[in-house]
Amino acid sequence: MSDKSVLTKEFAEQYCRDGFPADLSEFNAIEDAAAEILVKHGGKSLNGLDLNLEGLTSLSDEAAESLSCFKGNLCLDGLKTLSDAAAKSLSMLRGNLYLDGLTSLTDEAARSLSKHQDELFLNGVTHLSDEVARSLRNKRGEVTLHMEFKVTRVLTKDIAEQYLENNESVDLLEFTSLDSGEAAEVLAKCGGLEFAISSLDEETARGLSGHKETLYFYPPGFQASKQVAMELGKHTEHLALNFDCSALSAASLEQLRNVKALELGTYEYDWSISKEQAAALSNHVGALGIYGVQDISSGAAKHLSLHSGELTVQPLERLSVEAADILSQSKCELDIGLDEIPAESAELLKRHHSFS
Repeated sequence: MSDKSVLTKEFAEQYCRDGFPADLSEFNAIEDAAAEILVKHGGKSLNGLDLNLEGLTSLSDEAAESLSCFKGNLCLDGLKTLSDAAAKSLSMLRGNLYLDGLTSLTDEAARSLSKHQDELFLNGVTHLSDEVARSLRNKRGEVTLHMEFKVTRVLTKDIAEQYLENNESVDLLEFTSLDSGEAAEVLAKCGGLEFAISSLDEETARGLSGHKETLYFYPPGFQASKQVAMELGKHTEHLALNFDCSALSAASLEQLRNVKALELGTYEYDWSISKEQAAALSNHVGALGIYGVQDISSGAAKHLSLHSGELTVQPLERLSVEAADILSQSKCELDIGLDEIPAESAELLKRHHSFS
């Protein structure tokens, strides 16, 4: 590493004394004494941040201790690693802390950073252990992450019983899986349920099948086998699979035909409904809502037009004339926004009794 890439004590003294234009983000290392001098000066960089040292690729524990005394925002986006001692020091910073270059954190570093009181940026992090996620979840200031910020947690029978006793004492959306059919059977005695689980086995689905009110499943969602779908299909009230349903097989969807109100998909995911999926859903009787689908092929439209009940497709944006003509002859109740689809297709759909 050449001397030009090191922010030295001498450079820091001249920078603070003369205030000459310099971009401190160009340096990829900093001497301990230089860090102490910059903090005492309250240095300003040219990039608008209070102290922009995003070029640094390494930071000693001593330098971190000095920088922690800075009062203002501190950018250290160039760091790929951070020692536990440095994290402990930086947690004392009074200002936003930018560490977007980090891809992971140790449990100890996360516990320290969770004590930081202002906004913490960790957009480079690609993996969080459960311990790290728990620490950051409890942080007083906001944490900004690109990745999904979720702790892997299992909802046990004991927790389910606690929820049954007081549904405000437990947030079901914090759990990624249900422990067993016993936990599901306890929850089946409750009112409307909301989950954000990533897996569901046959036994647990069987436990939930006796539930009498609305079941909501939000992202990330799960792969529903035919057996799991068969058990969920015994829940005959309102079932909402509000996640990306593109991978659900026609055989699985066929098992849901007796659910009175069935929701598939979400506005968060743009997916396409296949002709095979549409054929399976044509046997459904009741209210069917398909969300996140922006186009329907003529083949899929032919099957959906046979649906008995109410059919909602939102937010439909593309619909061929052929598909619109098929749907316009459907006997079911249609709920499709006409303003977003092509005008010619919209005019054809207006012939349907739902729009008269």
